[in-house]
Amino acid sequence: MLLMTERIWNLKNLKKKFNGFLAIAGLLLSVQLFSSYTPTAPPENWKLITSVKIPTVAQISSDPYGFIYFADSVGNVYKYDTLGNQMVVYSPEEKGEVTLLEAYRNVNILVFLKSFQQYLFLNRFLAPSPIYNFDQNEQSLDEDLDIGYVRLVTNSLDQNLWIIDDDDFTLKKYDLTYNKVTIHTSLDLLLDPKTYDLNFMREYQNLIFINDRNSGILVFDNLANYKNKLPFKDVDFFSFQNDDIYFLEDGFVRHYNIYNGQDSKTPVPAGKNYKYVILGNKKAYFFTDETMDIYECSFCKFK
Repeated sequence: MLLMTERIWNLKNLKKKFNGFLAIAGLLLSVQLFSSYTPTAPPENWKLITSVKIPTVAQISSDPYGFIYFADSVGNVYKYDTLGNQMVVYSPEEKGEVTLLEAYRNVNILVFLKSFQQYLFLNRFLAPSPIYNFDQNEQSLDEDLDIGYVRLVTNSLDQNLWIIDDDDFTLKKYDLTYNKVTIHTSLDLLLDPKTYDLNFMREYQNLIFINDRNSGILVFDNLANYKNKLPFKDVDFFSFQNDDIYFLEDGFVRHYNIYNGQDSKTPVPAGKNYKYVILGNKKAYFFTDETMDIYECSFCKFK
């Protein structure tokens, strides 16, 4: 009986030692695996191709072919190719600050100067049309169809103009063929006239986007019916890639799908403080006041 009890004790003791050995071996193996593991860094979104010295940038735009356009502080308009080479320059006879530059329609590049209440079109060679004056339009019998002091203008997809009229605080569509307003929508109930700061607008996929830096981006359909507001404040410039609106925000390029609301952010290149960004096909163009940095872009793809 004593011998059997001793054997049982020895077996239990051996089992404890074996379990202890397994625990120590497992711990050592875990330490070894952990010490040899290196976290994989996220893929680099940007790879600098070139940095181009440019005149002081006041407004920017791009066309569907990837060409970059910008206006300087005195109204000259420059066209650059996708590699950062200057192609052609438009220099106006009378210098003035460009309020809005829209090149999405490559054959009718819109240049609007609020201080002069004038607009003109440039072709793809930056040859100018005649200069048109809003304050010389004929008055209509219907005051709602008059044009007062124009704050913003952009191209419509049917080759007319969308206008923000400060006099009656309305969004208007202006028919260039018949020189008359065909659509008007009051903005009084959508924005506080005392605090708004409307600084940019654009039509895209039959929607009109109007940027108010103080409250967000207002969205209208192509009949000027209000749809919704995107809650992004302090935006100076935005553009579009596929179904996304994008812009710079606090050191990120922010993408927001205009149909399903999917939202994402990508950090700008490290250590950089950029003013504008334009995303092309596999390239991104970042602007400071006097430089254009061109990067390879891993996610910049047009469908």
